[in-house]
Amino acid sequence: MKSLAQPGHNNDGFISIDDVANMLCVSPRTVRRLVADGLLPIYRFSSKLVRFRAEEVMAAFAKVRVPAKSET
Repeated sequence: MKSLAQPGHNNDGFISIDDVANMLCVSPRTVRRLVADGLLPIYRFSSKLVRFRAEEVMAAFAKVRVPAKSET
């Protein structure tokens, strides 16, 4: 897993779907699927704007096993 570089990111503690995808080395589509399945905690600011807290994502992801493409 990649660490999230601080420069250039908001100081409010929230990160985007793309940031989460980069952190976890998965696609944004996978992040959206994990959210839809209730496996990642989100903060919804509007119907289209969702954000995450990096520490909560890492804690949740430690409990989630994402199957490899060949397993599906």
